[in-house]
Amino acid sequence: MAYRLTSRITTTPDLGGWCFFVPFGRDFDGFAYADAYDLNDDDINALDIRDTADAARRLTEGQWLEVTHDAA
Repeated sequence: MAYRLTSRITTTPDLGGWCFFVPFGRDFDGFAYADAYDLNDDDINALDIRDTADAARRLTEGQWLEVTHDAA
């Protein structure tokens, strides 16, 4: 099954739920994301991984990137 990633920037992450957040200053790790949701990392769209990593690098102090996925 193939998966597409989406992300959004937030300043108020809900760290108590099942969401995947990348804080300012950290890199997005596609392998860690796949592991957290028991997905095969080869099933995640490679361009989405790149775009999500780029979005994480653009965060500013106090921002978090919330990452989610859907079946393609």
